[in-house]
Amino acid sequence: MRGRFPHAARYVPISRIGPVAPDLLPDPREVDRTDPEQVAIAYTITRNTWDASRDKSNAYAFIRASVYEVPERASSHTKTPDLEHGQGEFLPLLTNRAHTTVTITGSNNHGQQPNTDPTRWYGNVYYLRNYPTTRWSP
Repeated sequence: MRGRFPHAARYVPISRIGPVAPDLLPDPREVDRTDPEQVAIAYTITRNTWDASRDKSNAYAFIRASVYEVPERASSHTKTPDLEHGQGEFLPLLTNRAHTTVTITGSNNHGQQPNTDPTRWYGNVYYLRNYPTTRWSP
């Protein structure tokens, strides 16, 4: 987040799905929950970082990112992530048990919109998902 966000922060694993390699994800304990832009960036990094050395589908990333979601949304994720299909970008990672990383390229805040929920953040987070060129080993 342009110097304000510790991208390489420690990661606290969510016990039901297991950890991702250290330093790939932000530590949810260190994300300022009063700063919606920081939460949106942490969510984007977590949701788009895939680790095929531990995960069988990209659904695990969505579940890991649920720590940043409202409870109604967080509870709607699949209970069987190993059975998810249709992950064309994820499948090639399985061969080498590789992982992706995420680079935040920018974000903006559109401010409070008229006649909308004042607890929502209206903005965009721009990112690149980086794919490995060699096998990653933990």
